[in-house]
Amino acid sequence: MLALLCASMAGAAAARLKTDATLHAKPSAASDSVGQVGAGTRVEVLSTSDGWHEIKAPAGQGFVRSDQLVLG
Repeated sequence: MLALLCASMAGAAAARLKTDATLHAKPSAASDSVGQVGAGTRVEVLSTSDGWHEIKAPAGQGFVRSDQLVLG
């Protein structure tokens, strides 16, 4: 179990929000909102797909557009 946890965290990258952002349930602006994240908030990027990042933020986990993040 610990090995799975370590492996899943190994691919995560640090980032911060450039602007206030809505967390979406799916990588689509039309999907349900699952939270809000303020500009400057540090987040963990879990995955990237078609111009969207799945992130873990203090407000929860969801998807934001790639142009809303600064990686690193």
